[in-house]
Amino acid sequence: MPYASKRTWTTPRNVLLTASRHLGKGSFGTCTAVIDSKGTLFCLKEVAVSRDAAGRQVDPALKEEAVREAELLAKCEHESVVTLVEVWWAGPRDATFHILMEYCRM
Repeated sequence: MPYASKRTWTTPRNVLLTASRHLGKGSFGTCTAVIDSKGTLFCLKEVAVSRDAAGRQVDPALKEEAVREAELLAKCEHESVVTLVEVWWAGPRDATFHILMEYCRM
């Protein structure tokens, strides 16, 4: 589903990303299709590490788990594995972990 208003993010490498459409939502985060200024489509996964979607306090170990997931993904190089592009923390007290990945068409 396309977004009515265009949400944007700027990565640490100063790449402007614009929301294209919502891809999915889970207990701790969301995935959004985003487009950079060159028209390249990516998947942005945002993981809330202080509170879940219902506002409940999240186990502090989740922050470590999010980092481990990104580190593992960064080491994988295979045609069947999504390529990690960039990761960063943002929001109040760095409460949201962002994982920018290549977009895979089904």
